[in-house]
Amino acid sequence: MSALKAALERDGWDGEWYRRAYFDDGTPVGSAGNAECKIDSIAQSWGIMSGAAEPGRAARAMGAVDQQLVRRPED
Repeated sequence: MSALKAALERDGWDGEWYRRAYFDDGTPVGSAGNAECKIDSIAQSWGIMSGAAEPGRAARAMGAVDQQLVRRPED
């Protein structure tokens, strides 16, 4: 595993999906623990598009996108 891929998997995954970024103080942005801006589709999509994400995590991240970001019409 490349050093970059290892770092992304170690520091970018929050247990639910991939974080978007970090503030200068180390606080994560786009993490399941955030009250606002919990998830970003770009951060999740990188794994699929690049092929770099571990397959199970990629599937879980995209499932979170579907659950958290897709608004379905009310019946």
